[in-house]
Amino acid sequence: MGTAVRRLARALGIALAALIAALIVGESALRVFDPETSYSPPTIRIGSEVRPLGDIVQVLTEAQGALGPRGANLECRVCYDRPRRDDFDAQGCVPVRTNSLGLRDAEILPEKPAGELRVLALGDSFTFGLGVPGDAAWPEVLERLLAGERGGTPRVVNGGFAGGGFRPSGYLPWLESTGLTLEPDAIVLGFCLNDIHPRVPMAILSPPVVRPWLGGVSTLLNRVQRALHVRTHERELARLGPEVARRAMQRFLVEDGEWAKTQAALSEMERLLGERGIPFLVAVFPMFSRLARDYPYATLHEAVTSYCAQEQIPCLDLGPTFVALAERGVEDADFWVHPTDQHPASPAHGRIAAEILQALKPLLAQRP
Repeated sequence: MGTAVRRLARALGIALAALIAALIVGESALRVFDPETSYSPPTIRIGSEVRPLGDIVQVLTEAQGALGPRGANLECRVCYDRPRRDDFDAQGCVPVRTNSLGLRDAEILPEKPAGELRVLALGDSFTFGLGVPGDAAWPEVLERLLAGERGGTPRVVNGGFAGGGFRPSGYLPWLESTGLTLEPDAIVLGFCLNDIHPRVPMAILSPPVVRPWLGGVSTLLNRVQRALHVRTHERELARLGPEVARRAMQRFLVEDGEWAKTQAALSEMERLLGERGIPFLVAVFPMFSRLARDYPYATLHEAVTSYCAQEQIPCLDLGPTFVALAERGVEDADFWVHPTDQHPASPAHGRIAAEILQALKPLLAQRP
């Protein structure tokens, strides 16, 4: 009996030692290789100066103010912690350069070349191409697609953050003062859903863990706790049902009069461009969050497309395109620049440009 007990104790000891060793190896491996280890926030690097990514509009505005009313030839880099896409350099950064108008584009000649088809793309960070190289942002991809369709050398001007604006009411003054002087043959407005209200979230993610086990010292335990936390959050969302999310989004349509301001700006743009015979297209971007799980932003898409239909503004809703991709198995994060940044990555910009091309072609065919 004593021998059997000793053998059992020895076997248990060996099993416990193996378990501890496995936990140590697992913990070490996760600390070195785990892609979900907490990331540092993305930054903007201007020379030796480091700014948070959220300062991008302020950085552009400051540069323009410093170098006069024609803007700034700003050079900086947008940098991420351990990015996994091919768009980034060895330091995890993508370059950002602006021309003398403060636009993320090459210089624009004072006089438009004869025969050039010129499209002006207006919008916020989704149009600017935050987190992707300039040639991967949808305006430049659209330019290449137009060249392939029509031949010649069409020009699509990236007017993301034009004049320091990040909503239609901000682009409108720049369009009147500067944009129209560029002699565009068509204008595409990239509409982000937070153009309805600035508090519309870019993503609906599980909230952070408030009290990590063992104070958060173990990466392995953090992963387990986080997985359980996300599972609980998802179950709660499922219990509440999509109607709760729909009502939450509807709130943004009436709060603070923000949506009314955006509607007024869209209508004024349509009037301004209609008087000049310039085709106008509104392209509504999705938020790349919960696309295949009762997409909660559908109410906002419906509000924009309905208003455009009412005002007879041509409108392309890109939401169904990306929802369909998600329903076929593409994960939300596959569309993201980085786990810390839900802006569209290069493949999403390519899809956006292809859809805009198809919506734009009949408008260009109708122009005087």
